[in-house]
Amino acid sequence: MTKDEAREILDRFNAWRKGWGGDFPYDAKQITQAIDCAIQALGDGWIDVDVIPSETNYYTVYYMNQMDSGYRIVFFNGSRWIDEYGHEITDITNYQPLPSPPKPKQP
Repeated sequence: MTKDEAREILDRFNAWRKGWGGDFPYDAKQITQAIDCAIQALGDGWIDVDVIPSETNYYTVYYMNQMDSGYRIVFFNGSRWIDEYGHEITDITNYQPLPSPPKPKQP
């Protein structure tokens, strides 16, 4: 779930809860996902690797093994973490989405 999707669900839930929004079109699972997304946004941004990403995409990951630890950008293909050489990475402990690209300067 993206931050924008989470924001939309939580905004509509809040309006519905206050009696302003009519019918609420989302189910409990979607509300829970939106709340989890909001909690992550309020935290340090790192997500435990046990929480599977909802999108196939590139992510910044933190890895730790007996010889090394650090950060990498890798691809999550829906079931596995893949490095730039096509190798599966299994020692990931946490991940976070890549930041948005910078906005162009206004004249």
